[in-house]
Amino acid sequence: MLERTQRSGENAGSVPPPLLDVQILSVATANPGFRVDQSHAAKSARIVYPHLESLWSLYETCGIETRYSCEPHEWYLQPRSWDERTRSFQKHALDLLERVTVDAINASDIEIGEIDMIVTNTITGLAIPSLDAKLLNRLPFSNKIERLPIFGLGCGEESEAWPARLAWRKECRAPMCSSSRSTYAASACA
Repeated sequence: MLERTQRSGENAGSVPPPLLDVQILSVATANPGFRVDQSHAAKSARIVYPHLESLWSLYETCGIETRYSCEPHEWYLQPRSWDERTRSFQKHALDLLERVTVDAINASDIEIGEIDMIVTNTITGLAIPSLDAKLLNRLPFSNKIERLPIFGLGCGEESEAWPARLAWRKECRAPMCSSSRSTYAASACA
């Protein structure tokens, strides 16, 4: 790892910042339980969103072949309140987050108590308290863990760089990053 003097900025301005010394120790993914072919999703979108006809071609040109959903296909064809959709997101997102967290930790050489930061990025739904806060009630993380819940950064590319940046800046040994799309991914970094 980098020397403390380099991290604390004592030589700031005279020496360019060192490269990040971060490794991905493991990666785990999980999909919601219902698989939907893109052609089937496109047909449903035409029914549910007739007013968005100008966007229908995206289903054929975006390169996605398969989608995953947390509820059965028919669930989405019925009008749902904000509350119903939010409850569904929170339940399934937290279950998926717990699964990928456990799988990523089990595939690494670290213990859950060694993780000192959790970075989560959600774009498909809202949870207050945040999903990472709720995860603390399910898994035995250290009581000194730091959390960075992010909402709205997009599909994870930017948020996946946060653990490496934070590991260097805050001297974290094992930050964990997760991103919520239709697939959950967690990586344990050191």
